[in-house]
Amino acid sequence: MTRSRLPAGCVVVGVDGSEHALRATTWAAHQASLERRPLALVHSADQMVLRETAWLDRQGLDREELTRAFSAAGRATLDAACEQAQLAAPEVTVLTELVDIDPRDALVDRSEHAHAVVVGSRGRGPLRTALLGSVSASVTRRARCPVIVCRPRDERPATHPRVLVGADGAAASRPVLEYAFAQASLRELPPESSPDRGER
Repeated sequence: MTRSRLPAGCVVVGVDGSEHALRATTWAAHQASLERRPLALVHSADQMVLRETAWLDRQGLDREELTRAFSAAGRATLDAACEQAQLAAPEVTVLTELVDIDPRDALVDRSEHAHAVVVGSRGRGPLRTALLGSVSASVTRRARCPVIVCRPRDERPATHPRVLVGADGAAASRPVLEYAFAQASLRELPPESSPDRGER
C-alpha cells in the first residue's frame, strides 16, 4: 500500500484525461459540494513499462527523460481535471495527487479513508466496448467505501429524478439502503415505492 497525503473523508475521483473521467469529475465535484467535503483528484502515472530497462537501452532511450515526461503528462491531466472540478463546483476545496502505481491499487488504497470513490465507466484502456473498464470493475470489487461508477447519461432530460436502490432484505443490504436514503435526502427527493410492489 502506498501512503497517501490526502485527508480522511474526501470524495476521491480517479482521473485519466478520458471523457468518462471528466464526467466522473463533474459528478464528484457536485457530490463533494452537497456533502461539504473536499474533492481529491487522483491520477496514476504508472511507469511499469519503464521498469524493465533492457529494451530502453537497446532503443537508446533515456529512462530519466521518459520518467519526467510521464510525470509532466500526469500533472497536465490533473490540472485539466482540477479546472473541470472548479467550474462545476467553485466552492469545493480540490486536492490533487499524482501516484506512480497501478490506478486500481491506488484507488483501492485510498478507499480505506475516503468517504466515497468515483470512477468513470471506462478509461483510456483498449477494451472501450466493455460495460465497465478494468479500473472501475476492480475498484468496485475491492474498495472499502461506497463506489460510484459514472456512466453516460441518456440524452433525454430526467422528468422524475430519483435514487434507485436494489436490496434483498438481508442484513447486508442495510448499509446500502442507508446510503441510498442519505443520498435522496441530500437531493431532497421524496421516497417512492416500486409501482408493482407497493409500499413496504
